[in-house]
Amino acid sequence: MKALQTLSCGGTAKSSVNFIEEISKHDNLRELELYCDAIETPGNKKRVRFPAHRFQSVKKLCIRQSSPLLTFEPNALPTVQVLELRFQKGPALESSGVSGVENLSSLKRVLLEFEQHDAGIMVTVDAVRNAAQRILPDHQYITIKVDGKSYGAMSGMVDALPGKLGALLEQVDALLPGASADVAFLQAELDSMCADIHHYESLERPASLAETWIGRVRELAYNIEDWVDLLAILAAASCGPPTSTSSRTLGWFRRGADKVTTLPFRHVVANELEDIKERVIELSKQRECYFVRPLANAKHRPVNPRMPAFYAEAGSPVGLDGQVEELSKILMDAGSREL
Repeated sequence: MKALQTLSCGGTAKSSVNFIEEISKHDNLRELELYCDAIETPGNKKRVRFPAHRFQSVKKLCIRQSSPLLTFEPNALPTVQVLELRFQKGPALESSGVSGVENLSSLKRVLLEFEQHDAGIMVTVDAVRNAAQRILPDHQYITIKVDGKSYGAMSGMVDALPGKLGALLEQVDALLPGASADVAFLQAELDSMCADIHHYESLERPASLAETWIGRVRELAYNIEDWVDLLAILAAASCGPPTSTSSRTLGWFRRGADKVTTLPFRHVVANELEDIKERVIELSKQRECYFVRPLANAKHRPVNPRMPAFYAEAGSPVGLDGQVEELSKILMDAGSREL
């Protein structure tokens, strides 16, 4: 029988058989693609788990799940070089959903993709990225895609925030009067921060101090995402304009009542925005300390040996060094001959 090189499996979500153990019996398997959710047995739901010392020959692993529920044990997949993880949405629980990526010691490329954006994916993105960076210091080989858009391994979801904040500019004043100026400020600062992070990613030998700053920017990005969610809740609490005259009067009273009930919540959202603005200003100041930018078009050029003569002091002779040495040598030779 010819050795099996590639295997694609689907429909393995509900089974009383440990299909991972069964597949691992193919010793010569080179590529493995799985369409699976958690392994569901009667009354039990388990993570898809890759055990130690299995799949000794697999070079490429592609896994598709509706949400992350995946574990790689130590010494699992010792030869895998390409890891592709594709999910529809983030984990349901407050967990990364994916663990043990750092155990894949032969990794050379990682792709993490989500079909849709939700709050839960941030934990998974951070967990997979941080684990992969232990094996892949070169961030260019770690790709993150969300809703069809690619993001840098270091910048992560920071790239998406300027666009999201820009979309809020038209409606934020109706919810928080005067807040559009603050949102525009955040958008401009985050745009600049993203550019610095991408510059850092492109460096062959980046400064390690900048990683601390980038980590703080990513943490701030999560807080901004939470604030955007709070703003969406506040928008949902507002009523749209009624159509008829009678309902317009009723709507006026309803909106007045809504404003009274949402005043404390509006205060919370406004305070959160002010805190975020202060943190952005602080990070902008820290950026100058952490980032050392190279000089543009810096090149080594030959120096004209006559140039120092132009900068000599006015009281000292210029251009006579060679002649003085020659004259001194002649006099020394003449003196030695007389002796």
